[in-house]
Amino acid sequence: MQIPFRLFILMLALAIVPPALAGAKLARKSVAVEILPASPADREAVGQIKRIVVKTLEEYRNMLTRRFLTDKDQKAAEQLKLLVEEGNKQVQVGKQNSTFDTGERNLNKAYLKAKGLLGELDADLVASLYRGMALAQVVLKNPSLAGQYMAVLLNLKPGTTRRSLQYTEEFAKTYDRVMERLKAGGKTAVEVACDVPEAVLRVDGKVLKGNPATVSVTVGGHLVQAEADGFYRAGWIKDPTLAGDRWEIALRPIESRERYVTITRQLIEAYGGQTEEKPSKRSRWKKKKVEAQVDPEPLLHSLHRLFRSDHLFFSVVKVRGDKVIFEGAYVSSWGIVPFKEVVSRDATIIGAVRKSVLAVSDVGKHRLAHLDRKSQREQAQVEAIRSQLENDMSHARNELTRRSHQWKTLGEDRKATLFAHTAREVAGLQSGLSEALAGAEGDYQQQHKALRPVRQEWQTLESKVRSLLAWDVAGALKAAQLKKAARLRNSADEKLAALKTLLKDKQGSLEKKEARAWSKRMRDIANWLKKADRLARKNPMEPKARQLILKALLHEAEMTRQLSLR
Repeated sequence: MQIPFRLFILMLALAIVPPALAGAKLARKSVAVEILPASPADREAVGQIKRIVVKTLEEYRNMLTRRFLTDKDQKAAEQLKLLVEEGNKQVQVGKQNSTFDTGERNLNKAYLKAKGLLGELDADLVASLYRGMALAQVVLKNPSLAGQYMAVLLNLKPGTTRRSLQYTEEFAKTYDRVMERLKAGGKTAVEVACDVPEAVLRVDGKVLKGNPATVSVTVGGHLVQAEADGFYRAGWIKDPTLAGDRWEIALRPIESRERYVTITRQLIEAYGGQTEEKPSKRSRWKKKKVEAQVDPEPLLHSLHRLFRSDHLFFSVVKVRGDKVIFEGAYVSSWGIVPFKEVVSRDATIIGAVRKSVLAVSDVGKHRLAHLDRKSQREQAQVEAIRSQLENDMSHARNELTRRSHQWKTLGEDRKATLFAHTAREVAGLQSGLSEALAGAEGDYQQQHKALRPVRQEWQTLESKVRSLLAWDVAGALKAAQLKKAARLRNSADEKLAALKTLLKDKQGSLEKKEARAWSKRMRDIANWLKKADRLARKNPMEPKARQLILKALLHEAEMTRQLSLR
């Protein structure tokens, strides 16, 4: 049987559709892809991984990928390159004619365009532009202007030789004059600084270390460029003889990008493992690394809202020797899925990154995981409510029972009965809580509903419990104990006075030595009571004061017994 051609094409297309896409809807979703380097040294790996991620999402997930920040005007830079190449060819005739005039106009147009794009342009393209302008000025017999343009060319491409120019003899003479000027002028140390601390600085296409950075430059114009995340790139042609020995560069922030810069910087700290250095305890000269503590989840949600896309693929790339650490998260409407992969820097990186991207961007799995998390949250919520209710009820029952005994000790029988009855009410509600949960075991939504009337009943009973516990039984106990201590102290004074009277009556029948011994024992009792009074003044409930009074009473009772028998 012969298969129609259209049907054959359809079958072939279905055969090569990846399994991950076979069951997916064809509605294309937008995904913002933001992959950042953990450090400037990791930028090369970022470019490679970004291409793999974008291709994987577009081909295997049917997604529209887009970056939040693109080049300022890439199309204008491409048009400028064509204009410079065409102008250079046209002025190479080396004499004024219609072709030269057209080339000179093209180079002037390119020069005006380049002034607004110097931050975006490659140093080789700028050098090519100044080469053409220098040749044009030689033909137009403007040696001073030709020399200025030639100096910029030689600073941008110091390897340029007289032979490599291959232009007119007059142009070669200009080259010679400029070379002599550059050699005679020597080099000047210039400090290049940008108002954005994390900006990357370049001079004549070479990246400088740090910001600010010091670089040695010759006289004549130099291409200075600066770039930073969240800012438009900027570039100028600066001459140390005119601009001085400090070149300050200001970057203009891209609209609505201030928050983006802050978020991405914190995310790089969270996923890139950036550290801050602090002096160690051993030596103030030695430093140890401390991991930055950043919560990435709210930052990812903020970045997702900033991008206004259906999904967000965020990652930070770190290169460690022959390994690449690829860490970040995928944000969808179902939540955040973190990932971390360690892949080799070889051909296998493509498959490893692709596999990771497909796994983390499976929105169907995100939904199931979201439902599972929702169930877990419901379970945790029910458990938390149940635990809180049980703890509150147990605490209330125990406290009511304890205070019931205290009121009974004070002789307050009515209050003791009220507290005991309320404690039984709380215990009954606890039993009702267990029965309510047992009826909906395993179904956390039903358990949550069953808990609602129990919570409402407990709230009503809790207000009664709180009002009862506000009664000052502790104060009543303290007052009773103080009264008891006062009665005990008064009793000691009365008995000591009676003992003194008895001793006075028996004084005549006692020998002198015995009388001194009885007087000493009386003084001991008096000293114990004085010490008890001093302790009671500091703390009326002091146990040692009570012990001293009881000790005095025991000795008084023994002395009274002995004296009575004489």
